[in-house]
Amino acid sequence: MEKQNIKISVIIPVYNGGKWVAQCIENMLCQSYKNLELIVIDDGSTDDTAAIAEKYATQTGTGSGTGHTTRPGAFSETGSGTGSATHPAAQAQGGAFPTVTVTLLRQSNHGLAATRNRGIEAATGDYIHFMDVDDLLGLDYYSLMVEALALTDADMAYGGLINEAMPLSTVLFTDRLLLVAPEDRIAVPSVGLSCSACRYLVRKSLLDDNNLRFEPGLLIEDMPFSLQAAYTARSIVTVPGAVYHYRRRAGSILTRRDRAFVAKRNRHLKQVRAFRSEFLREHGLQSHLIPVKKLKYEILGFVVLSRIVFNNGVEKWYLWGLRVAKKRGSRLN
Repeated sequence: MEKQNIKISVIIPVYNGGKWVAQCIENMLCQSYKNLELIVIDDGSTDDTAAIAEKYATQTGTGSGTGHTTRPGAFSETGSGTGSATHPAAQAQGGAFPTVTVTLLRQSNHGLAATRNRGIEAATGDYIHFMDVDDLLGLDYYSLMVEALALTDADMAYGGLINEAMPLSTVLFTDRLLLVAPEDRIAVPSVGLSCSACRYLVRKSLLDDNNLRFEPGLLIEDMPFSLQAAYTARSIVTVPGAVYHYRRRAGSILTRRDRAFVAKRNRHLKQVRAFRSEFLREHGLQSHLIPVKKLKYEILGFVVLSRIVFNNGVEKWYLWGLRVAKKRGSRLN
């Protein structure tokens, strides 16, 4: 598929995110890759989230391109709808090129999992990305991800994640690798440990064909979803330079401190950890591999051959990013 023809649906659930929703949307509109469909879902907010998002969804713009509404109104549960339109910042290349669109959906409060599921149903893109409203992306994020997808036709693309609150949980890739073996698809991106659904783009048809959805009501819903998606995918490509900035805010699922909620979160954490253990055991997989030694062989600045030794003693060789050899050794501590 040609790079510019790959459409990305970015699903942005929001609950009382009025402080960040404008910044989030602006971050999307200023991406160097423009074939984006932003689906902002107001999950019963009691602040000004919907009013702010609606300004973007109803703009027609008078920039260097031609402003126009790109699709009909998206109606909420109560019947009130908003349109989606291109934004002036997304029209610099003119009407002949793909432009960013913004759609606002409204609903009563259903929680993050159910809201993401609604976004999947509404999405019309080839790939889906889940974005948290208070996080940020590098402005070339989608360009880098789509370039890797166009090259490999992978079902998923994994970028890096910088965890501002927990730097030791940061995951960055130094090589573009095409992961086909099930053990690599789970272990190399550390899906069993860094399970955030915001880390990757996933082919929409993969989700639809396999009925993959988030479990409504589960607080830590990313773990089961990400493990099943990575295992079901035909291939995954890792993307150096594409970085998602994860920011932990007060009042979020992971930072709330009221006793009843903490007890519920701990129960759900125990549940998803049990799911992970059983899933990995059933499929004979490891949760993650840690590269402890890397060697690269370059010609004219291009990495031709790379050798990676992991903490379990496995040694892997990659030629132009494709794994060509594997050797098992003694475990490294």
